[in-house]
Amino acid sequence: MTSSTNGPPIPPRPRPRSADSTSSLDNDKLRRDNHELREHLDLAAANIQRLTLDNYRPRQQLEAATKVIRIDRRSTPR
Repeated sequence: MTSSTNGPPIPPRPRPRSADSTSSLDNDKLRRDNHELREHLDLAAANIQRLTLDNYRPRQQLEAATKVIRIDRRSTPR
């Protein structure tokens, strides 16, 4: 068995991309990133809604058990 003295073949250099090709690739990446961020935002909103409901039930039970009247922070003073 003989060994080659030339070594492994060198791959050709990639061609520079045109501005249109680069913009298209950038737009595709931005769309994918935007889609992924939208999914994260939707999941975060769903978690906030669930936590709000989970917090509401024990608060109602606590107020009923201790006969504490809840002061609504959202109401405006008159």
